[in-house]
Amino acid sequence: MANNKKKTGKPNIFVYILAVAVALATIYFSYRVYQLVSGIGVLPQKYIDITRYSLIGINVFFGIFAFLPNVNNLNKILQIIMEGIICAALVIGVVKIPEYQGRIERMFTDVPEEGTLNFSVYTLADSPINEVRDLNDVEIGIQKKLDTEYQGYSLKVITKELEGKSVPTREYEDLYTAVDDLYSGNIKAILLNESYETILTGNADFEDFRDRTKKIYTIEHKVQLSYDTAAVENITSEPFVVLIGGNDSWDYDEILDTAGYQGRTDVNMLVTVNPTTKQVLIITIPRDSYVPLWGESYAMDKLTHATVYGINDWIETVSYFMDVDINYFVRINFSSLINVIDALGGVDVYNPYYFETTFENYVPDEYGNHVYREYTFEVGDLHLDGAAALTYCRERKYYNPDAGITGDEMRNQHQAMVMKAILNKVTSVSVITHITDLLKAVEGTFATDLNINQIYGLVQMQLDDMATWNINMFGLSGYGDMRTSYAMGSASGVLYSVFIVDTNDVYKAQSLIDKVIDGEIITIE
Repeated sequence: MANNKKKTGKPNIFVYILAVAVALATIYFSYRVYQLVSGIGVLPQKYIDITRYSLIGINVFFGIFAFLPNVNNLNKILQIIMEGIICAALVIGVVKIPEYQGRIERMFTDVPEEGTLNFSVYTLADSPINEVRDLNDVEIGIQKKLDTEYQGYSLKVITKELEGKSVPTREYEDLYTAVDDLYSGNIKAILLNESYETILTGNADFEDFRDRTKKIYTIEHKVQLSYDTAAVENITSEPFVVLIGGNDSWDYDEILDTAGYQGRTDVNMLVTVNPTTKQVLIITIPRDSYVPLWGESYAMDKLTHATVYGINDWIETVSYFMDVDINYFVRINFSSLINVIDALGGVDVYNPYYFETTFENYVPDEYGNHVYREYTFEVGDLHLDGAAALTYCRERKYYNPDAGITGDEMRNQHQAMVMKAILNKVTSVSVITHITDLLKAVEGTFATDLNINQIYGLVQMQLDDMATWNINMFGLSGYGDMRTSYAMGSASGVLYSVFIVDTNDVYKAQSLIDKVIDGEIITIE
């Protein structure tokens, strides 16, 4: 008579060992998750509970299964395989948690409390004056009104280097006349705040300033930094306004106030967030908007020049111009934008009009060459990688009569569209599949006075409800004109291309900001 019973084996020692290994790995994994959560609080409680109960269930299942009698050999093998996979996954999780925690903590560059302001003596590149001792009896051009305190101290340092011999100086009413005299040979040397280099090279008459001059001596001034922002008490329940600035550079060091050189700000956005109504309003401000720096009527200039004086000067200028209290700021640069968008797998925008442009990557390739790429943006839905998105955000010179807006307005519109696309991507469930690449991309590439716990709070809030946000955009319009520049010196009478913002648009933007803050649902067509 045939025996139809399935074969069963004796209890397998590997089953017991792996069951214990899974239990121990679970305990250690849970401990590391607890450390992560207690340290940064980024995971909502419901996900922690789901993970905890799932692991308990797995351990109970394998514990019972390991001691069940009369289990056939095939099931034992399957159990061993499953336990091995789960144990390996838990071990990998234990290894990865500290890695993720480190990346999260390094997402944003700490805002410095101290910076360096550099003053340098410039001569023409072919000048026989090569060092500070060559300045004996050489008249130095200085500014009559700008940076007089630091300038005065710098002259004392130079005098000390010349063994106490006084330095002859010639005062200039403005930056333009001083550099013009240096170029023409009317003066042999000038003393300037290095931050003004970026303003000078943005001027057609002095765009070759860095090539035609040399710095023979530099005086460093340590300065205390502060930021005129007003943090809210609870960022997950109170509306707040963030000023976002995109620096026109590839160097991460230039997004902070730590160096003597401060780049111009190509992107200026006021982002109002209401976490209760799940609303975001993006106001774009043209970089060449003609505004009173620091709110002073005598200091009319392009907004892009405000950052040259420092981050806080930029914050004060925008706050006064838009009549809004700014709670936080975020600074990024070209590299930041490319890395984030690539980490997200690209972004999707609808392009309303055709245009062509060229992208130049200032970071050399492996052979030391700068990369140029021609882009054609067709009308319709576009999927943009990081380089394409940056190109899309920067273009303003392609003339398109069908657009009906200026190049500056077109650039602002593109910047807002890309920002909206990024926000849509990071608030969607799909961002989970890009989290590793995203953490790598943002590490140390942003500067903000948002503290890390506030950022974790926002992340936790979004993970908890995965809400869909209502994101609206509004760009300030206006017209181009020629006006004097405070930074270059109004006394010179030289006129520069600026953007005159429509006052009615400013009022409308202010009204929209107030509505979002007050919890009113808005829609902008």
